[in-house]
Amino acid sequence: MQVRNHTEFVAWQKAIELVEAIHDEIRKFSSPELHGLRLQIRRAGFSVPSNIAEGQGRKSTAHFAKSKHRF
Repeated sequence: MQVRNHTEFVAWQKAIELVEAIHDEIRKFSSPELHGLRLQIRRAGFSVPSNIAEGQGRKSTAHFAKSKHRF
C-alpha cells in the first residue's frame, strides 16, 4: 500500500472524528474548576491525529508502518 498523505489513513480520519466529538463534549463543561481538565482532554485528543501525521513523514511507508505498530 503506497501512502501519499496521512489523510488517506482511516485511523487518521477516525481520529479527526474523535477530536470533533471531544470538542463538542468539553463545551458542556461549565465549571471553572474544570478548565484545566478541558485543556488536558483537548490536547490528548489532538495528539492522536498529530502523531499519525508526524509518523507519515517518515522515510518510507514500511518505516512508518513499523514504527507505528509497536504494541
